[in-house]
Amino acid sequence: MSGSMRRAEEPRAETELEQARKRISHLEELVRDLHQSEAFLKKREANYRSLFVNSPVSLWEEDFSRAKVVLDRLRGEGVSDLEAYFISNPDVLEQCARSIVIKDVNKATIKLYEAVTKEQLLGTLDKLMVPESMNYFIAELVTLAGGETFFEGEIEHFTLKGQRKMLSVSLSLAPGHEKTWDRVYVAIVDITEKRRVETERLHREKLQGVVETAGAASHDLNQPLQTIVGQLELLLLNLDQGPENIRRRVETVFQEIDRITDITRKLSRITSAESTDYVLGEKILDLDRSTGG
Repeated sequence: MSGSMRRAEEPRAETELEQARKRISHLEELVRDLHQSEAFLKKREANYRSLFVNSPVSLWEEDFSRAKVVLDRLRGEGVSDLEAYFISNPDVLEQCARSIVIKDVNKATIKLYEAVTKEQLLGTLDKLMVPESMNYFIAELVTLAGGETFFEGEIEHFTLKGQRKMLSVSLSLAPGHEKTWDRVYVAIVDITEKRRVETERLHREKLQGVVETAGAASHDLNQPLQTIVGQLELLLLNLDQGPENIRRRVETVFQEIDRITDITRKLSRITSAESTDYVLGEKILDLDRSTGG
């Protein structure tokens, strides 16, 4: 090969080498970007995971996919009113409850349900439910079956130690899982103490109303009773020589007045609002129990 040909090929080889170096540099840059993106995603995932685990609110991840299969089957069989169907077929509702799978919970949930480890809570949901939970559960399933992706309401659950809790629950289908229901996020707030305080407040208000009504009734009844007693006493004084049957009738009136007096005395001593069954399923105030006897 002549010298001129070698000189012509050398620049071309250098050009190809430079291009190879550029390609390698570009690949190295892509790899660095990939590693940076991967590191960023891992960091973000770790942040989200930390938020889930350490949130002060009880957080759950659940799988409703098997319940959806049941609902789809029911609709395929022509069931249009799911609420009425579940009320008439509680066994199918229980089947749906058993099909809900708890996949993950956070620390707040472990504390709320008095568990030692989260593994005690994972698995099927029905072990935490009480009979009163079923109305909420029906509403939840009907809402999701209707195409909604969010539901909230109040439900009663058992802790693992058997304690009842009143809970405010917010449920949301995860984006991208609307057709399968295999990823459902749940947030729970314990409102047991709030409900207890509200119940006590309502009881105090009810008792106050009863006491005020009883006080007014006692006052209004006592005045005419005193007048009646006075008049009857005068009448008896004038009947000392009168017919015996009239005397017996007057004495009977006195006995009934004593009964009314006893009632007004009890009304003035009311300390609670206890009721008792009356006719046609109604309830009335039980004076004996409301006055401690």
